[in-house]
Amino acid sequence: MFIVVFSNPGAALLALVWIIAIYTIIFGIFLIIMAFVGRSHTKQAFGN
Repeated sequence: MFIVVFSNPGAALLALVWIIAIYTIIFGIFLIIMAFVGRSHTKQAFGN
């Protein structure tokens, strides 16, 4: 792994950026889903 990082640091940095971006998108979708779930639970609890 370290050989790839030292031999081509640009590609390693780009791969790291892609990994962070994919994680951020997945986590954002998860947060949106949880917001809708929480909203539906609130509506059920208070009857609105």
